[in-house]
This record gives sequence, C-alpha cells and structure tokens, in this order.
Amino acid sequence: METNFTNYGTRRALAAADITITVNTTTFLVNVAFASQVWAAAGGAVNNAISKVVIAYRPTSGTADSGCMVLATQDYSATTSSGSLTINPGIITDDAP
Repeated sequence: METNFTNYGTRRALAAADITITVNTTTFLVNVAFASQVWAAAGGAVNNAISKVVIAYRPTSGTADSGCMVLATQDYSATTSSGSLTINPGIITDDAP
C-alpha cells in the first residue's frame, strides 16, 4: 500500500543529479547511490507507519504502474507525525554480468 500521509503529495521522481552510478572495474560491482528525500512536514492529520521503500524505474512520466520496473526494495522504519521525514535510500550494489 502506498503512503498517504498529510503533505505526501506524489511519488518522487529523481533527476539525474540525484543518482550516482560507479563501476568498480576490479570487482565488477556496480554501485548506485540515491540522494536523500525530505518531506518538511510529513503527517499531521493523516499519519503512516512506513515499513518499506521501493525504488523503481518509470520509462516515461506517462507509464502506468504496470510498466514500471522495481529496482530495489528496502526495509525502513519511520512513523509520520507532522515533523520532518528524511528517507536516505543509500547505495544499492549489483554485480555486473
């Protein structure tokens, strides 16, 4: 279920500047780092307990959810209460073929 806390707005679309990809040519590991996402006043009238973050690729802004590819999910623990909420997805590592 997607969150719906007060001031959630919509899903976040990351710009190229929010994503850093590095390739280790010795270990052949690919690291993808994502910028932190901040909601200044998350929750209040409607609050959520957040237990998972989903990172997905949407080819175009008009692509339906069924056309998106999930890249990663991360366990996460936070509860909104009208204060600031920062989600730091960190780094995802994948082995190159």
